[in-house]
Amino acid sequence: MSAQILQVTAGIALPEDIEMLFGSFGAGLVGSWIAMALYGLAVAQTYVYFVQYPQDSLWMKALVCSLESLSTLHAIFMAHAIYEIMTNAFSIVAIDATVWSLPASIAVRIVVNCVILLYFVKLCVQLSRRAIRWWLTATLVAPIFIYLAFGLDTVIRMSVVLLIPRMIIY
Repeated sequence: MSAQILQVTAGIALPEDIEMLFGSFGAGLVGSWIAMALYGLAVAQTYVYFVQYPQDSLWMKALVCSLESLSTLHAIFMAHAIYEIMTNAFSIVAIDATVWSLPASIAVRIVVNCVILLYFVKLCVQLSRRAIRWWLTATLVAPIFIYLAFGLDTVIRMSVVLLIPRMIIY
């Protein structure tokens, strides 16, 4: 129904499966609500950490604080992306455009995940025997760097799609 309205109002031929595209916006909105709820739990967990463990090292407190700050930045970028997508959902021009905050949100989340995973690798290496430390480190770090590489590749490809329409000279 909305695809027919868009075709009539804009005079542009749209794909027949445009209904599926508009239907996926709701899934993104619900996903962002769930992510925001989990972000709230992480903020509460950070508060409890600072209250329960005041004797932890300054390095550990700085790590927790920086990760929570990056998670806050991720939540802001995600909220901006969902807002832009939902308010421009029925704009013909906005269908092919990528919102700048979406790749930024993904990049921040990738960095946060890699730092957390590398911290767990550090703990595993500290708790392991000397004989297997090198093997364990290589085995655990390799997938993290592969995750980082593929994640940043995705962010770069999304950013290129974002920049190409601006480079076209009319």
